[in-house]
Amino acid sequence: MTSTASIENEGERPHVGIISILLDSLDPQTLAVVDDTPFMKVTEGRGGRVRYATPYASADERLTVDVSAYDRLTLELIDWPVDEYMHLIEGELEITDLAGNISKFIPGDTLFMPKGFSGTWRQLSPIKKFSVSYNSQE
Repeated sequence: MTSTASIENEGERPHVGIISILLDSLDPQTLAVVDDTPFMKVTEGRGGRVRYATPYASADERLTVDVSAYDRLTLELIDWPVDEYMHLIEGELEITDLAGNISKFIPGDTLFMPKGFSGTWRQLSPIKKFSVSYNSQE
């Protein structure tokens, strides 16, 4: 269900629609295989799958809102390309930075991965997460 709200500021702002983000609405048709990229190398779980939905992207596509579910895997992250806020819905996750600091996350935990982060992303189980990403480069 989508609700809407109107923001009034002396008549200067148009009607603003609110977008509902349904965490259980991952479309099975949006299925992909997690593969190597310039900023991410699969070190365990090669061939792992991801299901995802992008309920919102800004007009310039620099800001996105995603819900995604991943098979168990481990990734080497190299100069992460975006600022990304994440909320873990299901599963367990361990992130290790280049200095060896380990952070563990369980359902309900929230984390922020800054642009430029490098380290290891290790899913201890399949996960589902909500994320908001911002790409400052055009």
